[in-house]
Parts: sequence; C-alpha cells; structure tokens
Amino acid sequence: MQQTFAPDTSIHVCHVGSRDSGWSDNPLQVLGKDVFFTLFDADEKSVVTDQKTFQLKKKAKRVGNFRFIQACLADKASVREFHITQDPMTCGLLPFNEKLKDFMTTTITFNYSLSDAAKVVEKRKLRCTTIDILFEKAPDFLSLDAEGSEYDILMGARKSLLQVLGVKAETLFVEYRKGQKVFTDVHRFLTDRGFWFVSVDSIYPMHYKQSLDGARGVGFAFGGESLFVKDYRIILESSIEPLQKTQKLVKLAAISLGLNLIDYAYQVLCAAQKSYPREFVQALSERRRYVRLCHDFYVAYKVRMGLAFPQQTYFASNKNFWNGVSVDKTLSNHNVVSSIRKIVGRKVRDKAWAVFKVASALAEKTHYRIAPYNTIEKILLRYHLDEQAKYQKRQRSKSLFGPKTFARRLGLT
Repeated sequence: MQQTFAPDTSIHVCHVGSRDSGWSDNPLQVLGKDVFFTLFDADEKSVVTDQKTFQLKKKAKRVGNFRFIQACLADKASVREFHITQDPMTCGLLPFNEKLKDFMTTTITFNYSLSDAAKVVEKRKLRCTTIDILFEKAPDFLSLDAEGSEYDILMGARKSLLQVLGVKAETLFVEYRKGQKVFTDVHRFLTDRGFWFVSVDSIYPMHYKQSLDGARGVGFAFGGESLFVKDYRIILESSIEPLQKTQKLVKLAAISLGLNLIDYAYQVLCAAQKSYPREFVQALSERRRYVRLCHDFYVAYKVRMGLAFPQQTYFASNKNFWNGVSVDKTLSNHNVVSSIRKIVGRKVRDKAWAVFKVASALAEKTHYRIAPYNTIEKILLRYHLDEQAKYQKRQRSKSLFGPKTFARRLGLT
C-alpha cells in the first residue's frame, strides 16, 4: 500500500538499514525539523531496538519527524531468504562471498574479520517490497546501508528516482556478497538517470588477516559512502508546473547546502530565478527553515559575486598556460622574474621556495584563525551548518595564502 508521510513542503529522507540508528550521521540532519525521516529495517527485532536506542541516546535533538518501519526492500515484490549474521550490522539478503574469507578491515577499534562478521546464524523467509510500491510520492533523498542490496533497492525505485533529488549509499569496490553490484554499477545506474556523482567519503580498506598490526601498508579499497545529487537541468526540463519546479529546485539547493555543495546550490537557485522569476519569489516566501536558509544564502552569495568575482583570476588559455604565461602578469614583471631566475641557481631557488611555503602556510593558518567570517559563512553558521562554514573559511584562507596563489598575488611567478 502506498503511503504519504512528509508534507510536500518538507524534505523527506528515506533511510534503509536503520539498525542501531546508524542513520544518525545523515548529512541532512543539519537542516533541522523541516526534514522528515522514514527509517527501514528488515529485522522486526532490530526496529524495536532502533526505537529504544534512538530515544536512549537522545539523537532526536533538532531532528524533525521520524518513524521506523519493518520492511525488507529489494528490486521487486517477492519472497526471499534473509540472512541473520553473527554481527547484527551485517544482516542482509545476499550471502557472504567466500573469496574474501582471508580479509579483514580495521575501520573499527579492532581487527574486523569479514567472514566471522557475516557468519550466518539464522535464515528467515521475508516478503520483500520496493520503494516504488510503498510511496505514492517519492522521497526527496534516499540513504542506503543495506549490506550489498543497495543496487537492488535502487532498481526497485526506478520510478521514484525521477523525483528523488539526492542519494547517499554505501558502495563497495569488491564483491563482499555473492552477486552484489559494486561502486561502478551504482555509479553508472545513477548517472544514467540524471544524477551528478559528488564523492566517495569515508573510504575504508581491507587487509589480509594474516598480517602484523602496524605493518600492513595501505591495503585494498573496500568500500565507502557515495553521494549523488540530481542535475538541476533535469528538473527544468520536466513537465511539472513552474511553481512545483521552483519548489523542487529550492529543495535541491537546500540538500546541496547540507552536502556542502555550496557553488552548486548557488547555480540551482540562479537557474530557478532566471527560468521562473515570479514563481521563485513565491517559493522563497514560504516560512520553512530550509527555504529561509536558501533565501538568505542566495542574497549573500549574489552580493559577494558582484563584489569579488570580477576581481578573480580567470583560467588562462591552453596556449598561455603551457607557455608559462599568466593572464594577470604584466610584461615588465615577467621580465624581472625571468632575469632573477637566470641569475639565481636552481638549488638556491628551491631553498627559497621551501622557506616561502612555510611562511605561506603560517599566513594561511593565521588568517583562518583570526579573520572574521564573511557574510556567506555567517549565514551558514546561523542555520547550524557549522562544518560547511568552517570549510568555506578554510577554502578562502587557502585561496589567499596557498603557496602558488600567494606567490602569484605578490608577482613572484
């Protein structure tokens, strides 16, 4: 039966795999009470535990409405065998791939054996369903941690993905489960459906179990958290009403801010204003917190663009770049630097550059500590996007005092 949970004006996040409330690190929690969470787990006992854990740890602070649902999600409605494993966090529909029995990960505080964690202690027959079957109105954001079934769940959400604005999914680079789709499969599936790939965060390795602590090297890339966002042009080209398009674009901008895609959020809002100016004003008049965030951010960013962007150094043409010519370098200054290079030996120049990099790093660090937040960063802080604000300030300090940019600004290169 299809369900409606979140109001149209709110951001609905659907998280699959809520065992031990592992969804609590979802990046969109920073958007506060305008976010509605629907949390799924296939194991009924786990759902009960999730609810208790959530309340016990008081993770509901500044979080909007939420509900826990017991349901096993897959690519189609069917009855399948669900594996209860020795580590409750690794339960899933797919069996362990014995080819990886010699490996472990070190992402926890101990050496974590892949085969021991996935050892099956019980098998249950469960009735599976899909995102498309469950929801009349598609969620705005999908968050998946389903022990190898992420691709299948996306297959069961093909209709919903036309409306979904972002996806966060645990993706592996090796076939941990038999028949499991890996990162490249998920990447191709989502990019073919109008999503931009953002990043893989928290990449963790696997090592041979027969190895020494402290003497393992970098290991093999095992998995990580992959992020995708919808290409806003897909929304502009859709057949829905202009006001609905604009509201969806504002949601996309808010989600992008939550994911620290600051420049993308600005581009989305620019496109909304340019394409539908009247509806844009109407959409930003709503009192939802995430709408106010988008409004205040857009105003601040647009002002800064008018002041700072014309003064930025633009990309040189390929010809100039490969000839070592900068677009903002005067001919006389270039001659002075060239003359100095001919006089001073390479070793002396290398030592001078090493000293300059130390001074540049000190200047960058000092600027980050003592410089005030600019208007854009203050907006982010006001709406509790603290990490995003700090990241932007670090970028700003680096753009001013990074060794190469600092040297260019001083006319040394």
